[in-house]
Amino acid sequence: MTTLTKEQLDAAIAEEPALMLVFLRHRGCLFTRQLIESTQTAAEQWHGRVILVHQNPAEEYDTTLEPLWPNADHVADPQAELYQRFAVQRGGMNEMFGLRSWLAGIKAFLRGHRIGSKGNADGWTLPTVIWFENGTVVREHHGQHAGDHPDFDLAAR
Repeated sequence: MTTLTKEQLDAAIAEEPALMLVFLRHRGCLFTRQLIESTQTAAEQWHGRVILVHQNPAEEYDTTLEPLWPNADHVADPQAELYQRFAVQRGGMNEMFGLRSWLAGIKAFLRGHRIGSKGNADGWTLPTVIWFENGTVVREHHGQHAGDHPDFDLAAR
């Protein structure tokens, strides 16, 4: 696992031939845990680098999320500057607590994911994944609700 600075992230975006940037919700969200699991599985087919972005201080990530994917590169963004820069959306009541979120939550719960403390992160953040090739965005997935994750099969190369 490597904790990257925002400057190192910018360099990786510019220099890596293929990069997947995954913006997580908060550390206690069962959807965050599910997204880490599905991203890790997808990374086996993705021939590029994966970097997780989270809103918690690095020490909160280390104790809560790092055990879910010990080798993942990540960037701590407690001020959500990267979230703003990459247009990560915030949801409302329907996106967080609507029927689609409940159905996704049941599926995540049945897969063994549970809810924990969110820490200082914004609990209204929607999941977002952005794929880059040679510094250019080639695909984006902006979640329509809290449990809306991308179809990673579309991104396999």
